[in-house]
Amino acid sequence: MVHSIVAHDPLLLPDMVVEINNGAFYHNFFNQIKQEYISVDIYFFESLDVDYDNFSDKEVYLLNTFDHSIHSHRVEKKKLAYRSIYSIFDKIAFFLNTYLNFSMELHNVSFKSIWFKKDRKNLRDELLSKQNLILRGLFWLSKDLFEENFKSTIEPDAEKLVEIRNYMEHRCLKVLDIEGDTQNFISNTNTQLKNNLSLSISKNDFDRKTLKLLKLTREAIIYLSLCVNLEESLNVDKWKSKQVASICFDKKNNY
Repeated sequence: MVHSIVAHDPLLLPDMVVEINNGAFYHNFFNQIKQEYISVDIYFFESLDVDYDNFSDKEVYLLNTFDHSIHSHRVEKKKLAYRSIYSIFDKIAFFLNTYLNFSMELHNVSFKSIWFKKDRKNLRDELLSKQNLILRGLFWLSKDLFEENFKSTIEPDAEKLVEIRNYMEHRCLKVLDIEGDTQNFISNTNTQLKNNLSLSISKNDFDRKTLKLLKLTREAIIYLSLCVNLEESLNVDKWKSKQVASICFDKKNNY
């Protein structure tokens, strides 16, 4: 039977040789990362449906503030997708911290910090000396994200993307039912773009930024799979003298 390549999902971790006590830890963790991304992708896709109607929106009485802000289950689903993306990045960092023995203290682990030593300036020797160039690909992908302690980025929107997340998590993100760019609307109506409590963004702009993050997350997961595949092939010899177990799975996740 012939399958289209876009309908085929080959993204898995390889058969792995691990210390006996580790068991199937890495495969379970990767399964969770992958499933979260798939679910987030679906949340976002469903939120784009203009005919989307949820029973929870019925008979909900909200004050009209005349600022074009939207309040609905569909918008909250989109916000949920946006929030979840950042947690996937950090899960990838935790995976790498354990798998590559970076030994970073867990409360300091993030997708931006994982690549640096304690001084937050010098790159890890492990990153510079490794033959695994895919690991460097993950490092450069992290440059598209912004953190307060790691402000060096490549992506022009990086700081804006994390600002949206922070307002969404701790204050108020207002998604506006307007066409075009948010900044133009704010200028034309003499309305504030943000204040201490809220940040405004047009629905189209919010969609574009969420989609951008989804693409980055997808790339990171693909890099992680390829990184582990290459790392396992490079490090076969180092396990020969240790007490190890070979963890092998078929496509149905059976031992």
